[in-house]
Amino acid sequence: MTQSSTLRAVGGLSAFAVAAGFAVALGAGTASAAPGSVSWSDGSSSYTRTISNVNPSGGEIITVSTQFKRNYATSNEKITMVRDQHPACLTYVPDSAHINDDGPLSNVTVAADSVTLAGDPLTTVTNPFIPPAFWPTFHISYKVGTDCAQGVPLATGLNYNGSLGAGSYPGKGPSITVGKNITTTTLAAAPSSVQQGQSVSLSATVTGGSDGNTVEFYEGANKLGEGHLAAGVATFAWTPPAEGQFSVTAKFLGTTAAIESVSAAQTVSVTPANVNTQTALTAPATAVVGEDVTLTTTVTPATATGEVQFKDGNVNVGAPVTVANGTASITRKFDEASTHSFTAHFTGTGLYQDSVSAASTLTVKDADFNTTTVLEPVTATVGVPVNLAATVMPIPDAGQVEFTVDGVPVGTADVGTG
Repeated sequence: MTQSSTLRAVGGLSAFAVAAGFAVALGAGTASAAPGSVSWSDGSSSYTRTISNVNPSGGEIITVSTQFKRNYATSNEKITMVRDQHPACLTYVPDSAHINDDGPLSNVTVAADSVTLAGDPLTTVTNPFIPPAFWPTFHISYKVGTDCAQGVPLATGLNYNGSLGAGSYPGKGPSITVGKNITTTTLAAAPSSVQQGQSVSLSATVTGGSDGNTVEFYEGANKLGEGHLAAGVATFAWTPPAEGQFSVTAKFLGTTAAIESVSAAQTVSVTPANVNTQTALTAPATAVVGEDVTLTTTVTPATATGEVQFKDGNVNVGAPVTVANGTASITRKFDEASTHSFTAHFTGTGLYQDSVSAASTLTVKDADFNTTTVLEPVTATVGVPVNLAATVMPIPDAGQVEFTVDGVPVGTADVGTG
């Protein structure tokens, strides 16, 4: 059996030349394809295998096409099985196997290093001298794995069965030499609006990279920081230093095995930070029934805007009072003796945060009044016991009278009915 074999590589680029030709765009690197073909004859048949890109990068899709021909005025051949052999790091693209421009083949068996097409028959290769000659081409597509060995030829080949016999061509080619992996970098959605001083978690997902690879995060041309891939994701905690609009991107740094890529930009609006406030309440400790009592609150900073609601326990005292120049006050009278616990509740507007004062206790007492005391009897006999009695006017609710003789206390008595 005489065989002739011709290998044609289109483009003439080495794996490293192809890798050098990748251009970084938003998301991924790209390169021009370098197709390669090999042709050979075996008996009355000839074959041409073409790979759409023999210098692919990890993550690319390549297509292997094998054409069958009959060379002489011989019988037609029915093809019943074609097994395409490929490196194990290639993955079959579902429904990609077809003949010429027909639809997908249904009887497809996928193994780790081969794809087998079967039919009864799959197709027929006809005598070239009896028109119209039919020379079928089998097309199968694969995704190149990012785990493929780089910079070394990886073999491909073919086996088939037909009505006139079988052909076995392992390693016939063309071989492929995988270059750097194509990568894509995607910056996860960041909050569209954050406050100055608030920490923002930036997260980038990279395909085609490896754990430990570096991803840098940028605001415009300014590097914010970096993270390292873990399960394909890198993160960085960023605290905006000022208010304004920030354009944030993530950049995967190229490695010896993967091409650099940059994410699309995301705009983050940073607003001024919230302003914390403090509220202090000033109130007298005591008051008399019927007199004015003024409660005054001071809110800091003095620029704070909002209202203060005074409370006695959980009960509102009047309506909310607008804060002006950091203060608010309210005046009230009390018609009976009592005890009160006041607080001031500031509700801020804009960036000013709410705050509550400490409690202030007020004791309201009855007003003081003058009394007149009448002592009886006014005369006494030496040696004769005397009952001393005092009448107090106006009649007090309670109290005591102390009796003295020549300035010396001699006893006390409770005041009951006057």
